[in-house]
Amino acid sequence: MSRRPSAVASPASSSGPHSRIVPSSIQRIGNEQSRPNVTKSLSMLSTEKPTKDVTGILDGIDPDNLFAKHTVSEVKVVQQRLRSNAEAKQEELRLMVGERYRDLLQASTSIISMALTSKRVVDAFNEMRNIAGSADPSYTTKRSSMGEDKQLQALQSLSAHLKLLLDAPEHLWRFMEKKMYFHAAWLFLTARLVHRTLLREDEGENQSWHMYGIDVSEQIPLAQRQWDAISQFRSQIANKATLFLREGTTSPGEVCAALLTLHLLESRPLPETLTIFLAQRTKMLTTLLSRAQNAAANGHVAEASGSSDNAIKKSRRAVVWEIKQKLEAVLDLISHTLGAVRTVFVDDRDASQVSMMTEALQHIQGAQITPASLPNELQLTTDSLLTSLPSSAHFALLPSSIRGYKPYVQGGSSSFSVTQAQVHEKLQRWFSKSVTAIEPVMSSWLSKLESIREAWDVRKASCSYIMAHDRLETEEKAHLMSTLDIAFKRQVTSIWKATLDQIEAAFGDRLTSVIDTLQQNPSATVSDSQPVHYLFHAPALPSSSQSSNSSSKAASPFQKYKSSLQLQLKGRTPLLDDVLSVIERQSSRLQQEIEYIQSTDQDTRNVAPQFLEGYRTEAQALCWKIVDALTLHADSSHDTETTKQTWILVGRIAYELASSSTFITTLGCADDVVDEFRRKLRVLHGSTVLKWQEDAVRRIVQTYWPVRTSYAAKSRRTSAIPRPSPVMLQAVLSLSSMMAEMRTYQEHSPPFQSYDSLRSFATQLKDNFSQKPAADLQDYWDLKFLRKLMGLWRHTAPDEFLALDEYISQLREQLVSDGITEPHLDDDSKLAEQLLRMQILFAPILPSSVNPPTSPKINGKITKQSALLCHGDPMVDQHFQPALDTVKPSSRFGLLLLSSSLSR
Repeated sequence: MSRRPSAVASPASSSGPHSRIVPSSIQRIGNEQSRPNVTKSLSMLSTEKPTKDVTGILDGIDPDNLFAKHTVSEVKVVQQRLRSNAEAKQEELRLMVGERYRDLLQASTSIISMALTSKRVVDAFNEMRNIAGSADPSYTTKRSSMGEDKQLQALQSLSAHLKLLLDAPEHLWRFMEKKMYFHAAWLFLTARLVHRTLLREDEGENQSWHMYGIDVSEQIPLAQRQWDAISQFRSQIANKATLFLREGTTSPGEVCAALLTLHLLESRPLPETLTIFLAQRTKMLTTLLSRAQNAAANGHVAEASGSSDNAIKKSRRAVVWEIKQKLEAVLDLISHTLGAVRTVFVDDRDASQVSMMTEALQHIQGAQITPASLPNELQLTTDSLLTSLPSSAHFALLPSSIRGYKPYVQGGSSSFSVTQAQVHEKLQRWFSKSVTAIEPVMSSWLSKLESIREAWDVRKASCSYIMAHDRLETEEKAHLMSTLDIAFKRQVTSIWKATLDQIEAAFGDRLTSVIDTLQQNPSATVSDSQPVHYLFHAPALPSSSQSSNSSSKAASPFQKYKSSLQLQLKGRTPLLDDVLSVIERQSSRLQQEIEYIQSTDQDTRNVAPQFLEGYRTEAQALCWKIVDALTLHADSSHDTETTKQTWILVGRIAYELASSSTFITTLGCADDVVDEFRRKLRVLHGSTVLKWQEDAVRRIVQTYWPVRTSYAAKSRRTSAIPRPSPVMLQAVLSLSSMMAEMRTYQEHSPPFQSYDSLRSFATQLKDNFSQKPAADLQDYWDLKFLRKLMGLWRHTAPDEFLALDEYISQLREQLVSDGITEPHLDDDSKLAEQLLRMQILFAPILPSSVNPPTSPKINGKITKQSALLCHGDPMVDQHFQPALDTVKPSSRFGLLLLSSSLSR
């Protein structure tokens, strides 16, 4: 019997000697009220008229004479119709009875119940008459008024005992629903005392009702039955109190109350209660970790492909917030458990204060003064407990032995006390196991963080949460911080490694892609193969039609135009920018994250170098991988036009990475790694330039040498004028254009590149001249002109021109032997004059020296003309000799100046 029976019970359920008795008058009234309804229903069923078909046949016909007046076939028709009519009536009866079936059942049940109740009442009266008649008159004594008062007090005390037993189940349920298990356990023990008091027949107050002829065990079996129902609450209270220990938000007072519940109800020693508490917290931690893992396995809804950046940022913030909450929940459970154990079981020797458990046990044992530090839920007595119940006025009639009851606490036994060494040992063992259990799960949580900023924010929040807890000791905080740092360092390293791998993969993919584009469609990539064209190709201006109502969208075309101009000024051709922009964006993001972790509080700044150790190693490896990738493409041995363009592109990429690119400066490598990376790229750039120069010079010589041979055959019949041939000038101009393209993307081009190109050109040309069977005068002037051009490089040693000078001397001797006068061969002033006139065209292959002292100056300053003519001013007062053979001007050429002369 777990609940009190309700005040109104159905007659069918009122069985037993203590059931409610229904008077016979009420039963008779019920029978009289239910009988007319049943009679009326039956009369309505019997007064239904038959159908017209049957009445037409049966009117005035005796059933006995039916077969006499009608044939067998007619009787069968009548039988069939009667059967159909009967089935229809039965269907109507079933429908009507189905609607009133519940009323009929209730009426029949009430009638039967009233009959049984009346019979029991009659039997009870007969039994009472028999008992009263057989009673011994010797026990009946005339009681005085004082005796009647004592009898009334005894009956009131008995009723209070029974009232407590009757109300106990309801109060126990209420306490358990409110999670007041200590109150429930105390009430259960009080109810057990009341039950024993009712059944005992020894001295004391228990004889007060026995002396008046009341035997509770025999005359009131309700007491035993009610106790049987209450005794079942013992296991329920203990089980719910044990499960209550799993909740991480409980206060130390509630934890102490739950442990006292187990100690009082199941007589568990205090060390065992501590073990139970830690075991329940371990189960709670396991449940919390498994629940978080299951939620992580389900994952989040993926963002749509067309979602905006704001939606993606919100989703990432939600992920970071969720991980913070999970870590805080785990850390809070651990810190709360440690703090609760110390508050409940550990004595504060410095403050001369005992633990909460000791104070609670002393209060239960009967301390006169309740400690002020004891929580309200532990300041419990039987009197305060009974007073707090709804029927407290009835319980005031209980004897003082019950109202002053205190549960028995065995304080002297060693098994019922816990030492401080046991507490510290169990607490440290539980703490170590808990930290070990959360390490793999924590790594799984942190694996969802995609950036260093997210990981650092989570770490900062977790560390602040740990340091703010006063329940943790210094060693425990250091242990948790160390565990967090290991997990976060592993995740940060993983993020950095993944980012660096992405940079490596993106660089390799983009480099391969642009090289394939350059080789498959060279005509479409003229900007990359010839940077000069890209430099002088203006980007398209943004039109007003591209703007919209939004100010940000309206500014977008102008931002693109501005960025294209900046790229053009930097010499970033489309394919070159396609390769470099990918890794520069990634390295810039890495730099921002490194700066972020270095610019936080002092604690994180101290930890940041440990996190950056592994990163710098990975970044250094990435640098060498990029150098190897460029070297692999630069070492291509195919002698094709597209391969030569690949050399140019790879060299430009190496040059940009070593000079103006922000990749190496934002990657975060050490200074020595940066210097070595730039040195290797400069070497790679120099090797690609050297290969390109040699190939370009060879192509120039191969292109113009056949033309030079045919021109030399024609020039034999002309007068020998000391000037270079047009073919030689065209070849030198091609060489100059080649060097101009190279200097387009080089901010500081080394001067030896131009000189090396010029020297290589002179060497190959000399070899071709030496293979001719006979030299002519034009060959002599061409070589002399080339010698004067190389002579402008004053930093070179004379030994470098020795081979060319010897060949020119041999060629001069041969011409002298052919009859050409020596003074004419030695007159090379006109060659020098023509070189001065063409120095602007040949500027890319000439040294950029300062003006010679003979340059004209005005007011001590160099003029603009002399600034352009670095190697001297040509003579203007002499007869003009064209440097090139050109077509004679047309007769209409002079008419172009007619309008200007008339206007004057």
